[in-house]
Amino acid sequence: MQDKPEGVADSPVAEASSTPNTATAQQPQAPNISPNKSKKMRTILFVIIGGFLVLGIAVAVVYFMFFYVSRADYKSAEKQTNTVIVAYHKIDDATEEWSAAVADASATDRDIASKKIAYNDANAAYKSAVGELSDMRALKDRKVKSAYDTFVTKNNAMTTNNDSMAEAMPMLRTMVIECNNADTSGMDTSDLSTIADAWDKSFAKCTEAIKDLSSAKNVDIATVGKKLEQYFTEMRTDIVALQAAYIAKDEAAFTKAYNAFTDVEDKYNSDESLKSIKKHQDSLLPQTELNNLLTAIRSRE
Repeated sequence: MQDKPEGVADSPVAEASSTPNTATAQQPQAPNISPNKSKKMRTILFVIIGGFLVLGIAVAVVYFMFFYVSRADYKSAEKQTNTVIVAYHKIDDATEEWSAAVADASATDRDIASKKIAYNDANAAYKSAVGELSDMRALKDRKVKSAYDTFVTKNNAMTTNNDSMAEAMPMLRTMVIECNNADTSGMDTSDLSTIADAWDKSFAKCTEAIKDLSSAKNVDIATVGKKLEQYFTEMRTDIVALQAAYIAKDEAAFTKAYNAFTDVEDKYNSDESLKSIKKHQDSLLPQTELNNLLTAIRSRE
């Protein structure tokens, strides 16, 4: 072999021919996947896909069970709301008829009892109708549910008021009878020197019944009782002053006491707190809320 001239590098071709191709030697070969393993992977993939499919079906089922409201559901809710409205008018009429009979001194016990039965029947029917309304599927609709919740709030206030008023009816009846039937025959107007005692005897049962009324659970009936108690106290104060002026033969004081006594009735009739009772009672009626609920249901059909 000839020696290479000094300073001459090896030929690249020769070097390549003499050096092994390490890149080719070190390149990893693709692993062999057996048919059974490939089949297993596809099975797992199908199971996963099937799981997502089942999940999707479950979500759809849950949606239809809890959120979907059909046209038939709205129709059912509309029908039940109309049933509640009819029942509401019946209990409103029954309440007014019963309370009017209780406040009428000439009404018989039999008449009052029949009015009470009519009220109880109407009240039970109304509460039943409202209870059925709470089961309507249309309440899954947010707009309908909002109108329903507003109605429920007002209805609860009315129901509480009606129940406490019904409880107070016997006390109201007692007051009406005792005050209307107060025996004033012992009040001798020809001799006013003992008129205060005669007043106390005549209105003893009446004032006692008024005190009982002022403790009623129904806030409006209690207000009536307290106001009656207040004005009866004022009238007795005037009666005492009238008697004292009569005994003293003080004409000016007598006239003043007499005018004060007769003014009490006007003060009672113009009392704003008593006038506000009707406004408060009217504010408890859920008629507007019922109509709004009906409108909300119909707007979704």
